[in-house]
Amino acid sequence: MSSTDDSMQPQDDGNDGNGDDRKRGTDDPDESRQKQEILQSAFSRIQRVMDFLTVSEKITNQYIEEAADELERIQRSVATALAMGYTVPPFFLGNVRERFLNMFSYRSRLEMKRKRKRKQSEHDKKRCKHEDDLNEDEPASGPSGTSAQA
Repeated sequence: MSSTDDSMQPQDDGNDGNGDDRKRGTDDPDESRQKQEILQSAFSRIQRVMDFLTVSEKITNQYIEEAADELERIQRSVATALAMGYTVPPFFLGNVRERFLNMFSYRSRLEMKRKRKRKQSEHDKKRCKHEDDLNEDEPASGPSGTSAQA
């Protein structure tokens, strides 16, 4: 009976003052309001986390695009300098390469971790499925002889 009352609760918030909630025997309006506030708080927290993840993904993508644009500009500058007869010191190219690699090392480490976790979870799923298949085979063969003798 309380499950039907709970499902009807969102339709009547009990603020109209006619006492319908008390006639149906539902929860106390304050308790109902408190439950609703808790749920609303949880949903807003979830939404904030989702927004944060979306924003950080956009920032990361923007960062990568800006780095790629910067690399193109450096390439054009180096090509122009070489075409004009200037020599580009090797340490300059090394510094550019090092900065670029540092920029992406964190992201690549995260991607590698994700790939490893994905492979591990796939491996675990296969292992569990294989173990389940073995466990299903054992009871079928058990009564025929091996476990019945024990």
